[in-house]
Amino acid sequence: IHFESQPVDEQEFSQRLKDAVARFVNPPTLIIQGDSKADVAIVLRICNLASQAGVSKTLWGTQTKPFPLVP
Repeated sequence: IHFESQPVDEQEFSQRLKDAVARFVNPPTLIIQGDSKADVAIVLRICNLASQAGVSKTLWGTQTKPFPLVP
């Protein structure tokens, strides 16, 4: 798990997320950026931790490859 591009364990992730959520007036949305190797069980655990931290929505975003250029 990474938080703000830094590797963290689950406990630190949870605490840092709670601290970040506390800085918002309204509950924020968490965007998870996962690659093809992302474990769905871990993503679901992150979603659960986010909900407990006060996140209103969790989105799973992926980065797509650019369209191939046609000659």
